[in-house]
Amino acid sequence: MEGYLYRNSTTHIIFMDAQLIHILIVEDNPGDARLLMELLDHSMLGASFPDFHMIRAKTLEEGVQILSSQIIDLVLLDLDLPDSRGLETFHTLESTFPDLPIIVLTGLEEESVGLQAVKAGAQDYLIKGQVEAQVLARSILFSMERQNMVHRLDEQRQALERSNMRFYTILSNTADGILIVDSQNFVRFINPSAIQIFRKKAEDCLGEKLWFDIQPERRNEMGIELDNGQQAFLEMLMEEIPWEGENAFLVSVRDVTERKRARDQLEKRVNERTKELRSLNQSLIYEVVEHKQTTEELRSSTQQLKEAHQKLKENQAHLVQTEKLASIGQLAAGVAHEINNPMAFVMSNLSTLTDYVSVFKIMFKSYGELEASLEGQEIELLKELENLRSKKDLDYILSDVEDLLKETREGTERVKEIVKNLRSFARVDTADVRHSDLNEGVQSALKMAHNEIKYKSEVVEDYGQIPIIPCYPGQLNQVFLNMLINASQAIDNDGQISIKTSVVDEQIKITFSDTGSGIAPEHLPKLFDPFFTTKEVGKGTGLGLSISHGIVQKHGGEIQVESELGKGTTFTILLPIKGIESTLSAETAEIA
Repeated sequence: MEGYLYRNSTTHIIFMDAQLIHILIVEDNPGDARLLMELLDHSMLGASFPDFHMIRAKTLEEGVQILSSQIIDLVLLDLDLPDSRGLETFHTLESTFPDLPIIVLTGLEEESVGLQAVKAGAQDYLIKGQVEAQVLARSILFSMERQNMVHRLDEQRQALERSNMRFYTILSNTADGILIVDSQNFVRFINPSAIQIFRKKAEDCLGEKLWFDIQPERRNEMGIELDNGQQAFLEMLMEEIPWEGENAFLVSVRDVTERKRARDQLEKRVNERTKELRSLNQSLIYEVVEHKQTTEELRSSTQQLKEAHQKLKENQAHLVQTEKLASIGQLAAGVAHEINNPMAFVMSNLSTLTDYVSVFKIMFKSYGELEASLEGQEIELLKELENLRSKKDLDYILSDVEDLLKETREGTERVKEIVKNLRSFARVDTADVRHSDLNEGVQSALKMAHNEIKYKSEVVEDYGQIPIIPCYPGQLNQVFLNMLINASQAIDNDGQISIKTSVVDEQIKITFSDTGSGIAPEHLPKLFDPFFTTKEVGKGTGLGLSISHGIVQKHGGEIQVESELGKGTTFTILLPIKGIESTLSAETAEIA
């Protein structure tokens, strides 16, 4: 069975493989209504047609009620009903259900009325008593298809109107001047930008011949005289387009007067400068030929400039290292304190061990005398040794000497670890990139800053699983130390410093948060400027954050800062997982 069309409850015509079509017969004559139902019976039509389900209404009012409550695909409408007659019957039903296909039924003498109904929008008209079954069925199907086609065409028309409206809106609001010119060179459309460029009125342009010449499909720049007598330079481009069913040209116009004047002025300045350079060159040649001594002085000055430049680079490197040494110097007292603690009990234990050794010497000497004179004085010597053993508390010395040695070893290990951390942090990095664990770097910096932090704040550490990356570890350790020192200095007493490492979006994320005094909003934009500091005189060089920012950028990363006065500050360091090797590769590619 072929697909047929029917009307759903929302009065939209849609396509559907329907086996059943619902027909409303509005007919007051029972004989005519029965005849129509018999003609549309399946036994009369055969398998080539769908089944028709028919409902009868005797009056127009009854038909309207059925259409409002049931799904009906098409109406067979008798124009002469008890409650409505003639074309008024059709107009009433059509205005109430505008998308519903209607076939008008007329008598033989009313054929002219049927034609009028078709002109008013009916799909077809049929003369009662002269209709065959298949003719009636085909008329129903064709009427439904025709109604659907009208609906689709209406949708396409509306879509075309919307498309045209968008097109006109774009053309009307673009900054470039747009004109549509037909094949006879008459202006069919001009947008507001073109009107402004040409200093004309729309009514003086539309329908008129194009007032300038331009070559199709070629961008060119031309000067024209405007109606107000001013000279303008325009950049134009013409392309062939379809327009309202015929070929036309779209002319794009851009006012480049200012650009042309600027370019001419630049060319004039270049020419003047070229003349000056030529004159200067001739003068220099004369000076070289006539004054060799001046040439030597210039060479000497050039050499001095090179030396000054080299000195400047050395001073810059020295400045960076000075900031690093300043950070270490700031921690020197704390490191000395940390070293003095283990060294104090090492020295104390060594002193005690020296006394213990003296006791052993006395005991060994007495034992030697005992061996030499055991013959007559054994008892007296034994008693004397026993008294000496008791007096010197030899048993306690023997048990205590092991504890002293153990403590001494622990103290030396602590000193060794402190010195190791200090040397690791203070070393000058070479040009070699090394694979390093940034968690260990943060922990190393935390140990260096321990004495600076421990009296005023608690440290909360949260180290995530982060990969080992290629980097300059010494430089990054300096960044971590600067973050910790700044956080400590922002806290007066009983604060907290939080450290967290993680991996986010192919980057290693390291955050340093403190509960200190915070940073004023007006200071945030200048925070990484060299020599800018909010600290008191003598407590900061203003280079720590600037150098840290440069080191992180060198590694292809960035530093972010969030702060609120009275609540604290958070510095976030983001470093690519690929490490500095990706940055170095990019720089090498740019150089190449």
